Amino acid sequence: MCGSHSSLESDSVPKSERDALIDLFKLDEGEYWREGHNWCSSLPVYRWRGVTVVGTHVHSLEVTIPYLRDEEVVSVMTRIPHLNGLKCTTKEIAYFAPSISLLSNLITLTVKGTFLNPIPPEVGQLSLLRNFTTKGSQFTGW
Repeated sequence: MCGSHSSLESDSVPKSERDALIDLFKLDEGEYWREGHNWCSSLPVYRWRGVTVVGTHVHSLEVTIPYLRDEEVVSVMTRIPHLNGLKCTTKEIAYFAPSISLLSNLITLTVKGTFLNPIPPEVGQLSLLRNFTTKGSQFTGW
């Protein structure tokens, strides 16, 4: 079970960012993630699979998020203010949440899986976005 740990091994990431990652794990049924190694453990966040920490902040995530369509998932990610890279893989039909535009520091966005809806125009509002890559995805419209 995922939760707070009182004896953290020298974790310089702010508690608010760690809590956001834990909430993402819980919200997205992380206990079923195939690659959720070390998530929610007492290990420092930089040792959690798919999490990149630069200095004292989470800067990128590489995770399998079957429910990227969920506004709550994106809302939790907005609590990671320095998040500038996001690589999501989905194994299910998924939909981009229009609130993706709230991830205003994204420079790199990679999605892999099957997306059947149009890419929301809100993706165009990510003014810092320089790399948008899709792999194995089928979109309609833009």
